[in-house]
Amino acid sequence: MQKYIYLILTSAVCCLLLSCGKPAQPKVSMWDNYADSVRYRIPENDSLGYFSLSPEGNRICVLFKKGSQWHVIINDRQYDTFKATFNDSFDQKPRVTVSPGGQRVGLSFIRTKSWQTRSELQRRNSSPAASADTNQWYVQIDLNIFGGYDGDFAPNIIFSKSGSTFGFVYKKDGKYYVQVGDTTFGPYLRADLAINENEEIYIAYIKEGYASIERVEQLPGR
Repeated sequence: MQKYIYLILTSAVCCLLLSCGKPAQPKVSMWDNYADSVRYRIPENDSLGYFSLSPEGNRICVLFKKGSQWHVIINDRQYDTFKATFNDSFDQKPRVTVSPGGQRVGLSFIRTKSWQTRSELQRRNSSPAASADTNQWYVQIDLNIFGGYDGDFAPNIIFSKSGSTFGFVYKKDGKYYVQVGDTTFGPYLRADLAINENEEIYIAYIKEGYASIERVEQLPGR
């Protein structure tokens, strides 16, 4: 019996010594493939509208205007799909969303309704909140522009891991909708959207007193 106990204790001590002798595994950093600093040239421009660093710390996003055209660059790549899309200035700082792999860029921005639009809403006897709200949110994905939406709720653009699918939640005339590609779901009392790592799309919403989660089949090319 004592012999077995001695063997067990000896094995445990050997394992402990071996584990202590192993060198510590180096921490993996997102900067391992980069130098200590990087620089990207900004093209000549008339004004800068947006500048941000990605949460990972490895992508710089710059939105700038040249003449009447807006441009977006991520590091050293320029996204020409935004050319000539906006012919006026943004009323507030826009929000830029980049897909995980950097393949696509989404932009959400706010504009002030024209007096013609406000007069038309009043003529239609729309809700006081809709006619009184002078701001509208818009979303641009590539060359597609969605909006305008209620100014008191900012759409948050979500891309799938591959960048092939996008979606966002917006508010229109006090009701909430979910936009997935070219498909619109709603109206709802409240709504939210998620796209997981497997490219599966889920929407959550409140309707008729119930909170529900629903899986949305992915549409090819959206």
